[in-house]
Amino acid sequence: MKQFHLLLLFTPFLFFSDLSAQTGQSFWFVAPDVTETHTDRPIYLRITSGENACSVTIEQPANTSFTPLNYNFTANQTQTIDLTPYITSIETSAPDTIQNTGLHITSTADINVYYEVRSSGNNTDIFALKSDNALGTAFYIPAQSFWENADNYPQAFSMFLVVATEDNTLVTITPANTLVGHTANQAFSITLNRGETYYARSASRLATGHLGGSEVTSDKPIAITIADDSNSNDTYGGCRDLAGDQMVPVDRIGSEYIIVKGFLKKGGNDLDDKVYILAIEDNTQIYLNGNTNPDYTLNAGEQQEVSLGNTSLYITSSADVYVLHVTGFGCEVGLALLPSIYCTGSEKATITRSTSSDFYLLLLVPEGSEADFRTNGDDSTIKTSDFSQVSGAGGRWMMARLKIGTNKIGVGSATEITNLTSLFHVGVINGGSSSGCMYGYFSDYASVITDSIYHF
Repeated sequence: MKQFHLLLLFTPFLFFSDLSAQTGQSFWFVAPDVTETHTDRPIYLRITSGENACSVTIEQPANTSFTPLNYNFTANQTQTIDLTPYITSIETSAPDTIQNTGLHITSTADINVYYEVRSSGNNTDIFALKSDNALGTAFYIPAQSFWENADNYPQAFSMFLVVATEDNTLVTITPANTLVGHTANQAFSITLNRGETYYARSASRLATGHLGGSEVTSDKPIAITIADDSNSNDTYGGCRDLAGDQMVPVDRIGSEYIIVKGFLKKGGNDLDDKVYILAIEDNTQIYLNGNTNPDYTLNAGEQQEVSLGNTSLYITSSADVYVLHVTGFGCEVGLALLPSIYCTGSEKATITRSTSSDFYLLLLVPEGSEADFRTNGDDSTIKTSDFSQVSGAGGRWMMARLKIGTNKIGVGSATEITNLTSLFHVGVINGGSSSGCMYGYFSDYASVITDSIYHF
């Protein structure tokens, strides 16, 4: 990768194939158990088709009592699938138990998918499904360790959940903290069939009892969801909010990241976002904002919390790391697993706005391409003047934190963001200080070196 990185920087012409954000024709997902007393519903799948019409099927391969759901899409169409009537068979509710709750979404052409806990009680977040990028056999689990799980909601815990994509999958879990039914740092194994799931739940609601640094391996591809239910930290205000995302395996992470700050506030004063850096190799050196000396050195499974008070944070590392970002509006929080910017990105991303609440695009692009964005072909929504240099990145990267009105991106409609000259990354923060936060990244997590890249 180092040699390719230098080639990418100094090569004047780069041509790439159709690298769309997290598109695919097969998506596996396991839904977290969200506390019903804080409102765990409605729940939705937001599905957007690409340039081709398609047929989409939603099934539970391990649940014979679930009748598959079928939908037809025209090209570039978004449909919201209300899964609330099936919530008792979709949420994975019993810790330390094998269940039949895994979802498999398939399509006859490329689509984008995300899962949304809309929650009339403001306990909401989105989970960006990552298609093939979510599947692997080796994972570490990052987790936030600042917010506790509110003790007035009996189901609210920190968790990760596993779904198997093939029969007779052996999964080995080494928890970093005590799980329900299992001791910290003691490996145990389970066997899952296709569509079966396992719910690993922290035994404690304390932030110090969360599961960052846990390791999961398998002999066949699996997908993993992480979630923290009803997050609470009184120093940040009285909110209780869900935060979660779908994971990627260790071969989909990288060594260069940019984090764009959100809008956490208390009493009108800005609050720091929290960033979690998790190493998968011993003696991993972490550099912040272009520093030439390491700010931290981490061993495999060790995690470092970094407070983000500036508009952005630039991270490089001597070996690949996971980076998890918690941000939000007011004291309402959301969580996203960040894509590495190193040899990754999309030439187009399709997003859907869930609500009319505040909606921000977080955009990252190499310097020189900030004038080349289009939204549904229009060049007036994302402008050059919206961008500034990322501090510490040597002038190579530009960022924008752009508030978008409903006149530009309407609720429920598909919006295609493209860049004419470069790959880019895009995140979305949607919500408000009294309505919950939905946060996710819609970039391609795969290295472009594995795709059809031609350079001269």
